[in-house]
Amino acid sequence: MSETILQPGEKIKPEITKEEVISIIERNYEVCIFEISELVSYDDRNFLITDRSGSKFVFKMLNKLDSKFPSHIDAQNQMMLYLQSKAINCPSPLYNKGGELVTKVILTTADGQEIVSLARLLTYIPGVTLNKVQYTTKVFIQVGELIATLTNALENFHHDGIMKYDKIWRLDSSIKALDFAYAVKDDHRRNLSVMALEKFQEVVIPQIDHLAKSPIHGDLNELNIIVQETKNADMGFGIIDFGDAHFSCTVFDLAVAMCYMIMECEITTPLDAGGYVLAGFLKHRSLTTLEYSLLKICICARLSQSLILGNFAYVYDGNEYALTTSKKGWPLLEVIWNTPDSEIYSKWQEITNSISRGR
Repeated sequence: MSETILQPGEKIKPEITKEEVISIIERNYEVCIFEISELVSYDDRNFLITDRSGSKFVFKMLNKLDSKFPSHIDAQNQMMLYLQSKAINCPSPLYNKGGELVTKVILTTADGQEIVSLARLLTYIPGVTLNKVQYTTKVFIQVGELIATLTNALENFHHDGIMKYDKIWRLDSSIKALDFAYAVKDDHRRNLSVMALEKFQEVVIPQIDHLAKSPIHGDLNELNIIVQETKNADMGFGIIDFGDAHFSCTVFDLAVAMCYMIMECEITTPLDAGGYVLAGFLKHRSLTTLEYSLLKICICARLSQSLILGNFAYVYDGNEYALTTSKKGWPLLEVIWNTPDSEIYSKWQEITNSISRGR
């Protein structure tokens, strides 16, 4: 088993106080802190920093698993800098006083154990997370366009640090979530999620060699997309949190984004939101017949993966943020799983044809 794969019962979040964070930042960066507040996070510790001039930054302390692989952290840094050069709005890592983009921090746990946490100071992307805006079909289409733009840009990005990096949140590693399914106490829900993951393993994994590969973001959910108002009252978008970036099937970023937008949708039939995201994506990038045919099962697998791991993180670590998916996710998994493929794809085709004609 890879050292990057979370083990059942393992706690990996850094244990640190705000006062310690302030000391680390002021010792390692040319920043004089005026205000600090903690941001929600799944496995890491993230802090919003405001300096005395009013400038804002995000200080990100990585969990102990990710901190074992500095080459992957460097890949994330280089990916962000590369995307900025392609006019994609995302954070950039800042150099510390030693001229490095990563700061090594030694933490001591309550039982006296020393843990290494790699930390970075990132520029702050102003705006609100996508879940704070009023969803419309136009917003879902714009999300699809954003994913296509990101996908097109990342095709030409190269870094050894993302090539073999394994993590339980990879969609092609979703079967490993079964090790945590015992945390889902409801038998019906657990069995449904297990069926979805096993179906993904049976249907998608054998096709991996036939799917296009590229670097992908890996976690394009509503909390990792930032929305900014522009002067013409339209919306600008940014992308944050590249911690799950890796090299895998290109279509997975689209499937993951469709999954989360389906969960967010309250203005129309939830599955239709996936169609609008797909329509936006297809404005700028095409899909092969195989990629298109695998979208539904990829969405079900991601939803199951998120529900199982979220349930585990809440039960064993008390992380309420990890339950973000649960309220809507379980009923939606039931709906998607039980809706015939022909019905779903027919509706998506209807939506994409309608948007295409309206260009």
